[in-house]
Amino acid sequence: MKLLRHFPSVMVHRVLYQQDCDIDKSFVGFIETYKRLAKLIPKTWIVVDLGCAYAPQCAYFRKHKAYIGVDWGDHFRFFTPNTHHVQQSIEDWIAQNAQSMPRTTFAIANYSLKDSSIVRHAFEHCYTFFPERDATWP
Repeated sequence: MKLLRHFPSVMVHRVLYQQDCDIDKSFVGFIETYKRLAKLIPKTWIVVDLGCAYAPQCAYFRKHKAYIGVDWGDHFRFFTPNTHHVQQSIEDWIAQNAQSMPRTTFAIANYSLKDSSIVRHAFEHCYTFFPERDATWP
């Protein structure tokens, strides 16, 4: 996976070989969404990734103002110098932080919630994708 070339080999090994890591070849298609969004979101903006999992996608946002990865798991995640990881539920993080985020924040929620409306109500700029659960999905 070309994306992993952005990280030191020690970090790649630490993430991929930890217990229960589920990054495999199927992840490649999933990551394309982040690659495209990174090109669209202005570099001066903060990116909030709700449900970041192991966060290899943070590499695509390494030139943005900040990348905030929110996920409940306590596993080791990929990171870049502008990365800040938060170990918390998405709902709790949104309730505690969304109102104080600047207007130049872009939230991404990919497969991570039962109802994507929570993200759309909390953030003016967001991308949500929930094909199996979202009633708004055609």
